[in-house]
Amino acid sequence: MLLGKYKIEMIKRIVESYKIEGLFVAIRWDECEARAGEKYFSERENHVRIHPILHFTEKDIWDYIRKHNVPYCKLYDKGYRSIGDDKDLVKPIPPHLPERAGREIAKEKIMERLRLLGYF
Repeated sequence: MLLGKYKIEMIKRIVESYKIEGLFVAIRWDECEARAGEKYFSERENHVRIHPILHFTEKDIWDYIRKHNVPYCKLYDKGYRSIGDDKDLVKPIPPHLPERAGREIAKEKIMERLRLLGYF
């Protein structure tokens, strides 16, 4: 989760340096519990986060990718469904389980705290 800390700091620095008023973020309600209560327009201290695909499901994402031939990471073809960095890579998850089923509960709690700090 060290990467998450750096990601938060970098995003904050960019938002402040460039006086960014709004960020488009590709998160979904069904990804994890911490995102389930998110809104389409999320006011932050000095910017607004816009979440246009909150209502999409994992299936909706893949339908869109296939329909529009969007390039994607080939690890998904090997059964991986939740891809972070090389330290966070979650082993392949069977399709009948939730997308983030391979993540430890403690990591999900950390994710919730990071989201409060600004992590996407």
